[in-house]
Amino acid sequence: MGRTHRIVPRRTRRLIEDHDRGCAYPGCAAIHHLECHHIVHWADGGTTDTTNLISLCPHHHDRHHTGDFTIQPSTDRPGRFRFATRHGHPIEPTVATPPDSPEPTAAPRYPGPTNEILHLDQVRFRRRSSGPPG
Repeated sequence: MGRTHRIVPRRTRRLIEDHDRGCAYPGCAAIHHLECHHIVHWADGGTTDTTNLISLCPHHHDRHHTGDFTIQPSTDRPGRFRFATRHGHPIEPTVATPPDSPEPTAAPRYPGPTNEILHLDQVRFRRRSSGPPG
């Protein structure tokens, strides 16, 4: 589209959404109600081309326009972008790390035919009523 239209046409929007598969902000899981953002802003001479557009959720789109972070084309990966804080620190997706788990203790063995492990923290006993069974 170049500079002929600022508003992203539906076909171009679909291409961008298909390429990004959700909000392009690192670690954001939003996949609905996305907005196309001009990397080089329209007011600064940016074009409405697939190479200058990225999908952002409304939250991250607003945060970018308030200056919370910057978006730059990646020099080593064409078609990808680098996100950085307002101070220039890279923003990378967080990687989930498993919590430190205590060493497993030897669980008592169930004396049944399958030698199942008995986990005492998972055993639940129902409280008996105070009256006689009946």
